[in-house]
Amino acid sequence: MSDFVVVHAECVNEFKDSVCHIVLVPFHNGLKHEPIHFYMNPKADVFRWVQSGLSEKEVDSFKPFIEVWGDVEQELQKYPMVVSTSDGYSVQAIYKTLMRLDIPFKPFKYVNIKPILRKSEKLLSYSFDFLNQQLYKDYIDVSLFEAVALRWFDVLMKFLADPNVDIEDFCNANRIRVGYVSADEFIPCRIKPKDSKTKNKLDLSGVEININEDHPFYNHSFVFTGKMDLPRADARRAVVAVGGLAPENVTKDLDYLVVGTQDLRVVGESGLSGKMKKAASFNEKGAEIEVITEQDFMEMLNS
Repeated sequence: MSDFVVVHAECVNEFKDSVCHIVLVPFHNGLKHEPIHFYMNPKADVFRWVQSGLSEKEVDSFKPFIEVWGDVEQELQKYPMVVSTSDGYSVQAIYKTLMRLDIPFKPFKYVNIKPILRKSEKLLSYSFDFLNQQLYKDYIDVSLFEAVALRWFDVLMKFLADPNVDIEDFCNANRIRVGYVSADEFIPCRIKPKDSKTKNKLDLSGVEININEDHPFYNHSFVFTGKMDLPRADARRAVVAVGGLAPENVTKDLDYLVVGTQDLRVVGESGLSGKMKKAASFNEKGAEIEVITEQDFMEMLNS
């Protein structure tokens, strides 16, 4: 397996442009190495919280981001691929912080862990809590920042079981677009749309369309089943608004089936709705319908 480094970052607010803490987990010469921590002051105008519990006073005491970035970049440049935990929040936040502070940096390629998981094995969900329960029968508090980074690393290695696999080759073979980060452009890592053009786009009147080819919804189709916290009509409008597809029914060309809470009085003891059963049937015949939770959907929506 080629060398890579997993990156996990946290910010001081919700704007994804104020990274104060980065942990890197390197994979070099076939071995996982000890995590490397970097602490920095992003000079943010707003301080709300830090997931690991760092206080505003602690963050203010760190060296300015620009003084620490050189050491971070030196580590990143050692590896042909940067792997961002989850759906890519960490790399996006680092990029936005660099751009906000007008810090020059060398370009690098990156991928997100979740698309790799989705293309490796079909699970009910790819949320962090679900993966912990499904694969390790435990729970990790997200405030334990290093433990979270190490667990994402372990999950990635569990799914990439072939010791000879190259992450970039895997992505190219599985319709995953490798991301690219530079001062001139940010190309997000995304699962590429299928070639099939047979999906029918739903006409939702009153939806303001603002096509965004970099959004994970673009040119992908979503069907919803079960009760959702986000009203289903609003979820469908959100998909269509950026150039996605929101048909009523499951077909073999569907990309994602979003599963909310199932009413067992309706679906029975199996807990599977008619749409879920249909998706499973299509997948058995070679389709590639990915079943995700509402939490997964919201992470994609907000990415």
